[in-house]
This record gives sequence, structure tokens and C-alpha cells, in this order.
Amino acid sequence: MNRFKIISILLIFISIALFSCKKQATKDKEARSTIVDAAEINSKLKSGKPVAYQYVTIIGDIDFTLAEDISIEVPNVVRHTVESSIVFTDCTFKGKLIANKKKDKNLDFCRFKNNFALITCTFQDSVLIKEADFYEQVNVRNSIFSEFASFEGAGFSSRKTYFSENKFMKTADFNRAEFAGSVSFFQCEFNDKARFQKAFFARDAFFGNSKFSGRADFSVIRADETMLFNYAEFFENADFANAVFGTRTEFVQTKFQSVINLEAALFRGTAVFNKCLINKELNLKNAVFSIMEPEFQQIDIQANVKIIQDNTIQVLTKNYQIDTLKIK
Repeated sequence: MNRFKIISILLIFISIALFSCKKQATKDKEARSTIVDAAEINSKLKSGKPVAYQYVTIIGDIDFTLAEDISIEVPNVVRHTVESSIVFTDCTFKGKLIANKKKDKNLDFCRFKNNFALITCTFQDSVLIKEADFYEQVNVRNSIFSEFASFEGAGFSSRKTYFSENKFMKTADFNRAEFAGSVSFFQCEFNDKARFQKAFFARDAFFGNSKFSGRADFSVIRADETMLFNYAEFFENADFANAVFGTRTEFVQTKFQSVINLEAALFRGTAVFNKCLINKELNLKNAVFSIMEPEFQQIDIQANVKIIQDNTIQVLTKNYQIDTLKIK
């Protein structure tokens, strides 16, 4: 057996050992944690008592729509007010988190009046929090979402909202979500589709250092202030078509391995693309830079990259003349 084969076999054994250790560590963590039946938590939600757990494994579905303080918003739409503060730290969820469901002919949604925190947790089933209203701070970070996670249409009223350092293994849905304060998705991993279509960012939004392995849909978003994607990486199409950007937008050293679509996007402030990598296609058709010419310093455009401009890229200069922007 030659030296190369010996090294190859050793590397295979090492990889198997590391994978086994990682899997065993997860099992050990669950084995050491206390088992809690979701019925215990649901009972607290129903009575409005605080919900706070650490180092537990939860069996069964947690249903926030069991909160009994309800109001009828419009015919067939019921809103449940969750009085309980919600704090889970280092927990494993075997079942679903449910804050929206269809009951008979009604659509049930939730309103969270107190803090909502999911920190260093593992969700092995779906997280369904569509159309929820959050009145206080939401802190969801350093967690693993193994299945579909939906915050579609959710409203976040706090001055700061945190979704940083999370791993979304399946589709993460934030379509139509509204963030009244700043929000951080710093260093997240989106391993499937990332949906932010028609989301509204009233304050600063941070997506720096995040990785988008599936299609990233930021089409028709509105951002009123700073939006940062510095050092992020998009492996599939990044869609910003018809997006409206605010005072400052940055894609510094961002890597676009596929298509970046900025068709008909409106930049109302500074736009910075310095040192970003474009590997396949840049679509700027009908994009408008309304304050100043965007910064494209040291941009890395790979060979055979398709750039779509159609001479329709417009810049309103300081004396309000309309110019045509050309990348090349």
C-alpha cells in the first residue's frame, strides 16, 4: 500500500470519527437535559404566566394560540394576546412552535406583549410565527432551525431586534415582515431560500458576514436608513428588483457567485459596491441612483460576466441633471 492510500484511509477514518463525535455530543446534550412536556408550557401560556426554560428538551408542540385573551380583528381573523414573557436558552425543541393556525373557518394569529427570546436553541421541527405582532424586544440568535421557519408578515415594534448568528437549514420566510427599529441578521447562514420580499426596514438593517446558499429574495423591499451586506456571500441568485433603499446601502467585499438583480431598484442615498465580487451577472436595468453616483471602486468582475444596463441607469447629479451611468 503506497503512502497516498494510507493517508487517504487515515483521513476517511478521521472524518468518520469527527462526525460521530459531533453526533454523539448532540445526543449527550439532549441526554443531560431535563425533559419537559409541551403541555406544561402550554398551560403557562394559557394562564399568562412567564415562560422561562434553560437546558431542557421539549417534547410536543408549543401552541401560542392557546392564549385565552382574544380579539376579533376582522371577520374570521382572531388575534391571541400572549401575556407571558418568553425566554428559552440552550433548549432543544422536538415539536413545532405554533403562533398561527387555521381553526375551522378562522385564522388565528398572535400578539406578544412581552420579551421574546430564543437563544442558542435547536428547533427540530417547523417554527410557524406568521403575522405575529411583537411589542417588546425579540432576541433570536445563535440557534439552529432544522425545518421551515416562518415570520412572514410579522411586525417588530422594538427599538432593536436580533436575528444574528442563526442557521436556517430550510426556507426562512420573512416576506412582508416590518421592522420598526434596527434589525441584525449578522453572520446568519441561510442554507435554503431566504425570503424577504416586501419587507420593510424603518431603521438600520445588518446582514454582514451572512451566507445565502439558496435563492435570496429581497425584491420590493423598502429600507429607509442604512442597509449593510458587507462581507456577505450569495451562492445563488440575489434578487433586489424594485427594492427601495435608504440613506446608505453597502455591499463592500460582498461576493455574488450567481446573478445580482437590481432591476428598477431605487437608491435614495449613498450606494457602495467597493471590492465586491460579481461572478455571473449584474442587472442594473432601470435602476435609479437619485443622490449621487454609486461607488464601484476595485470591483472584481470575473470574465464573461454579463452586465445589463441598457443605458437606462440614471443618476441625478447635484445640479439635478440626469446622467447615464456606465460600469464599463
